[in-house]
Amino acid sequence: MHPGKILIEMAAHPNPKNLVIVGNALSPLDYSPLIDGAEKVLRFNECKQFDGRVGTKTDILCVNNTGLPARRYIEQRPFLSFDAVRSAVVWFPRDSGAHLAHLKQINQTHPRLDAEVLERELRDLSDDIIAANDLSGCAIERFSSDINDRVFKELARLGAPRLSIPSTGILALERIMKDPAFGDYRIHLLGFGFSGWNGHPWSAEKALVANYVRLDRLAYYPV
Repeated sequence: MHPGKILIEMAAHPNPKNLVIVGNALSPLDYSPLIDGAEKVLRFNECKQFDGRVGTKTDILCVNNTGLPARRYIEQRPFLSFDAVRSAVVWFPRDSGAHLAHLKQINQTHPRLDAEVLERELRDLSDDIIAANDLSGCAIERFSSDINDRVFKELARLGAPRLSIPSTGILALERIMKDPAFGDYRIHLLGFGFSGWNGHPWSAEKALVANYVRLDRLAYYPV
């Protein structure tokens, strides 16, 4: 949908407040008026598509806190020079306990995973990210194990491979869709291409988004 038509749809919708979730896939259109005019904007990790066609407003930054991406944020310290994060709430979505429990349960019947590697790759590095990037002055929220467990189960119901873990994007989306605090917002999702690391269940995540669209709980703008 063209951004101009989206702005008209936003003005006419019964929910007057808008929350835009901005993924990191390249945007084909200029969505900056939609994004910067929204009441809340959520972005991810280094915000690769920051500025340009997707504006600059950032109210929530959701940061992957495990594995290789988290270690990169500690070593390269990208958030030190990202001014927008200073006034944003920082979300760390992955609960290590929930992820380990899920994969260890699979390992009991499909012993393909090394326990030491699992614990190292799924260790929560959020405190190290905060220290390395001087984020101690930001509001911080860590997702609960209940949120993580719920997303695992929902994606499994939609056909996710057992040996997979949810993407950071889908964890944040489910956090928003299930939280009454966001119940009076119209949710807009853009910059999601449902492709990337093969350990994420992209088909199941795309199906989950399609379900919300059918229920008119979410507006999705394909890349």
